[in-house]
Amino acid sequence: MEIQCPHCQIAIQLVEAPLERDDVTCPSCGSQISSAERTQSEPPVVPPASNGRETTSLPASPSGLPFSVPPTSQTASASAATSLTAPQRPPVIEAFGHFQLLKRLGGGAYGDVFWAYDPQLDRDVAIKRPHQRRLPPELAERFAREARAAAQLQHRHIVGTYEVGEVDGRPYIASEYILGTDLAARAKAEKDQNRLLPPRDIALLCAQVAEALHVAHEAGIVHRDLKPANILIGRLGLRPDPSSNPDSNRNSNTGRDGVPTYGVLHPYITDFGMAKRDTEAEFVMTQAGDLLGSPAYMSPEQWQDSHAVDRRTDLWAVGVILFELLTGEFPFRASRDFLRLKEQIKNEDPPPPSQLNSQVPADLDTLCLKCLEKDPSRRFPTAADLAQELHRFLHGEPIHSCPITQWERATKWCQRNPAVASLSAAVVLVLLTGTAVSSFFAFMSAKDS
Repeated sequence: MEIQCPHCQIAIQLVEAPLERDDVTCPSCGSQISSAERTQSEPPVVPPASNGRETTSLPASPSGLPFSVPPTSQTASASAATSLTAPQRPPVIEAFGHFQLLKRLGGGAYGDVFWAYDPQLDRDVAIKRPHQRRLPPELAERFAREARAAAQLQHRHIVGTYEVGEVDGRPYIASEYILGTDLAARAKAEKDQNRLLPPRDIALLCAQVAEALHVAHEAGIVHRDLKPANILIGRLGLRPDPSSNPDSNRNSNTGRDGVPTYGVLHPYITDFGMAKRDTEAEFVMTQAGDLLGSPAYMSPEQWQDSHAVDRRTDLWAVGVILFELLTGEFPFRASRDFLRLKEQIKNEDPPPPSQLNSQVPADLDTLCLKCLEKDPSRRFPTAADLAQELHRFLHGEPIHSCPITQWERATKWCQRNPAVASLSAAVVLVLLTGTAVSSFFAFMSAKDS
């Protein structure tokens, strides 16, 4: 039996039907689903084109693979959640300015995010505000940085910003409310049910993320903290069809350019609090030498200097996300050991994803490992290049990237570890010399006798 969480919209597979009086706990958002909610939890079928976001196409790439960016009109930033019926709003927990806070969606060390209702414009929004009413200068700058970065970005896969302001001295950012969950929770829910997302679903999702990153990069903004928790997963109104595949909660609807959409994953990049803008001086928000980012998703150059990074740092993070979704594991396993993780990221090559999941196609192996190159110059030059390669894979076309050979892998290892490589070469040379000398004397001895 399959039901759908009315709060985060994830499909939940049940081994047996629950009793009418029993509640069901959603593995993604943790909410309790009553019997009454279970009967109303299926969303209506809405064509994908009615997602509320108009797009205009860029000129076709050399391979003939276009992708979309939004028009400059503010109306293009309507949430894809509007393609669904409006969610039932919970009771108001707090009045915040002219907003009505309805539910805390999450938070961290600096602040919280709330689902809120704006009665002035009759729309649901997400309100982000810091814990403190009066922020110290460095946190105030970080908050302002996020607002500036998000406000200038408009794309169907970036959470849109509606307004920025203050209530009794406490700053806030009002942005789109995305009906859904984040990618980290979605991936965990899949893993808890002993399954992974299909590789084609993952490729399409990462292509959409790469398209959005390209728009941010072209605006001079590097995210620097891209990770599954900062990618929200909304719904396009596509209804899962379990009858098409009993083990899947997706259907095979066809999207743009004939590429199957496989149902319900629609990513939105959020949280530009760590973003770096090329158009302004870099404000040092931490003490010298401190790191900006999430360690498991940080590139080697980001470990070296978080302030001296460029767009290719975000492509490394996409590679980590791609690897994690394909395998259920991190490419570098020491995620709980800070120093060991740093050494692995800087000096060790990740295994091909197919070594951990035999269902991963060879082309996705190649693209993932290219994102995870230690040398930024060996990664994709732009996020658009990565998006085009992923679209080639989805179209069944040959990708342009070449897999890494064993000779290249060995060469790169020697370049990163010159001392060990030199010592190893010396040992091998001594052994070969010793073998040659021993063979020579054995031959001469046999000849004399």
